[in-house]
Amino acid sequence: MIRLITLDPSCFSNFGLKLENPNLRKLVQNISSIRQLYLDGVSISAAGHEWSSVLMSLHDLQEVRMSGCDLSRPLDPSLSRHEILFVIVLDGNDLSSAVPETFADFKFLTILSLCCCQLTGTFPQKIFNIGTLLVVDVSWNNDLQGFFPDFPLGSLQTLIVSGTKFSGAFPRSIGQMPSFNMANKLTLLDLSNNGLSGPIPSSHFEGLNNLFTIDLNEFTSVSSSKLTTLDLSRNNLSGPFPTSIYQLSGISVLVLSSNNLNGTIHLNKLSEFRNLTTLDLSYNNLSVEANFTNADASYFPSITNLRLASCNLKSFPGFLRNHSEIHFLDLSNNHIQGIVPNWIWKRTLAELDISHNLLTHSEGPLRNFSFNLYILDLHDNELQGQIPFIPTEVEYLDFSRNTFGGGIPDSLCNASSLWLLDLSDNNISGQFPRVCWK
Repeated sequence: MIRLITLDPSCFSNFGLKLENPNLRKLVQNISSIRQLYLDGVSISAAGHEWSSVLMSLHDLQEVRMSGCDLSRPLDPSLSRHEILFVIVLDGNDLSSAVPETFADFKFLTILSLCCCQLTGTFPQKIFNIGTLLVVDVSWNNDLQGFFPDFPLGSLQTLIVSGTKFSGAFPRSIGQMPSFNMANKLTLLDLSNNGLSGPIPSSHFEGLNNLFTIDLNEFTSVSSSKLTTLDLSRNNLSGPFPTSIYQLSGISVLVLSSNNLNGTIHLNKLSEFRNLTTLDLSYNNLSVEANFTNADASYFPSITNLRLASCNLKSFPGFLRNHSEIHFLDLSNNHIQGIVPNWIWKRTLAELDISHNLLTHSEGPLRNFSFNLYILDLHDNELQGQIPFIPTEVEYLDFSRNTFGGGIPDSLCNASSLWLLDLSDNNISGQFPRVCWK
């Protein structure tokens, strides 16, 4: 085993391996020439100084992947003396420490992934300056703070800092990152759940050919056929929504919810994006124009998840009439008036939220429910008449604050999965169905 180059006993099943006897040090003591060490999912239960010193003894080690190994604190600064390491993946360990400043001393590092490690302190800006770095993922470290530096010309392709306390504004130099303006490999940019604020000026993105990301000014030289997922939700991004977003062509997931964006969005300009499955523009200061003439099944052909809560809608988006594959639909907190059309009740629906509107009644009996419908929220409308037929598989049902009258339907008794039922603030009368107690 002296000449062994790669060791991979990694295991992600519920019956993962546990390394006790031999321990980690004994396991590798006779394979000092190893270059790739893959121990993902193997329970090692070693303290920071212990597992770090073992790695330091492997002088030829280039790649270490030890996700979910029950490693504990701290991240040892001495690791940076292992100059030829180019891949470090330690996701899902309770490291509960700061990322050492000395990690910026890695000369050949390409991948640094420390997702879900309970990291604290401030992420060292100098790490972003490593010229060989392709991937940085420090997501879901809720106490990790950080600021973006002036990015040098480099090779960074994937940047994930969602679920952290990164804050401040984007530096102008972010436009120098090849992943933003030169490379054609970037497929995921996730900056959601942060404290990022302020505008992203179009000057960051001049000359972009392979990536589009949101800014707050008009620019016209942007197109992307490479980017598939863009999630900038739950930040403090502000300013007008750029019409140049309509130039995206390969996007499949676009999530810009819970920011302070404003302006008008014309959905017909996004409607022919053949790959778009998820669109979430909720909870901004936007006005969405969602009705356009001659909308047929070719509009949003792949959409399954549409969330337009608080988007100043005046009516149901007409293009939904010809869609049969909508699974998640959120049109809550709008100004939709009048009738709930029959065509909104898709057989594929799993979740429907049309609460906080001005709806008065349905076009016909509400019986065409999906067998998969588990969330139905109609509260805070002006809906009249009898309580609708209750879907058998529903789990969450809120009809509160309407003007429903009559009695509670017997169909309630067939909803065996129901865990929340709210019929408050209506005009319901009569007895609770006795059959429900049998």
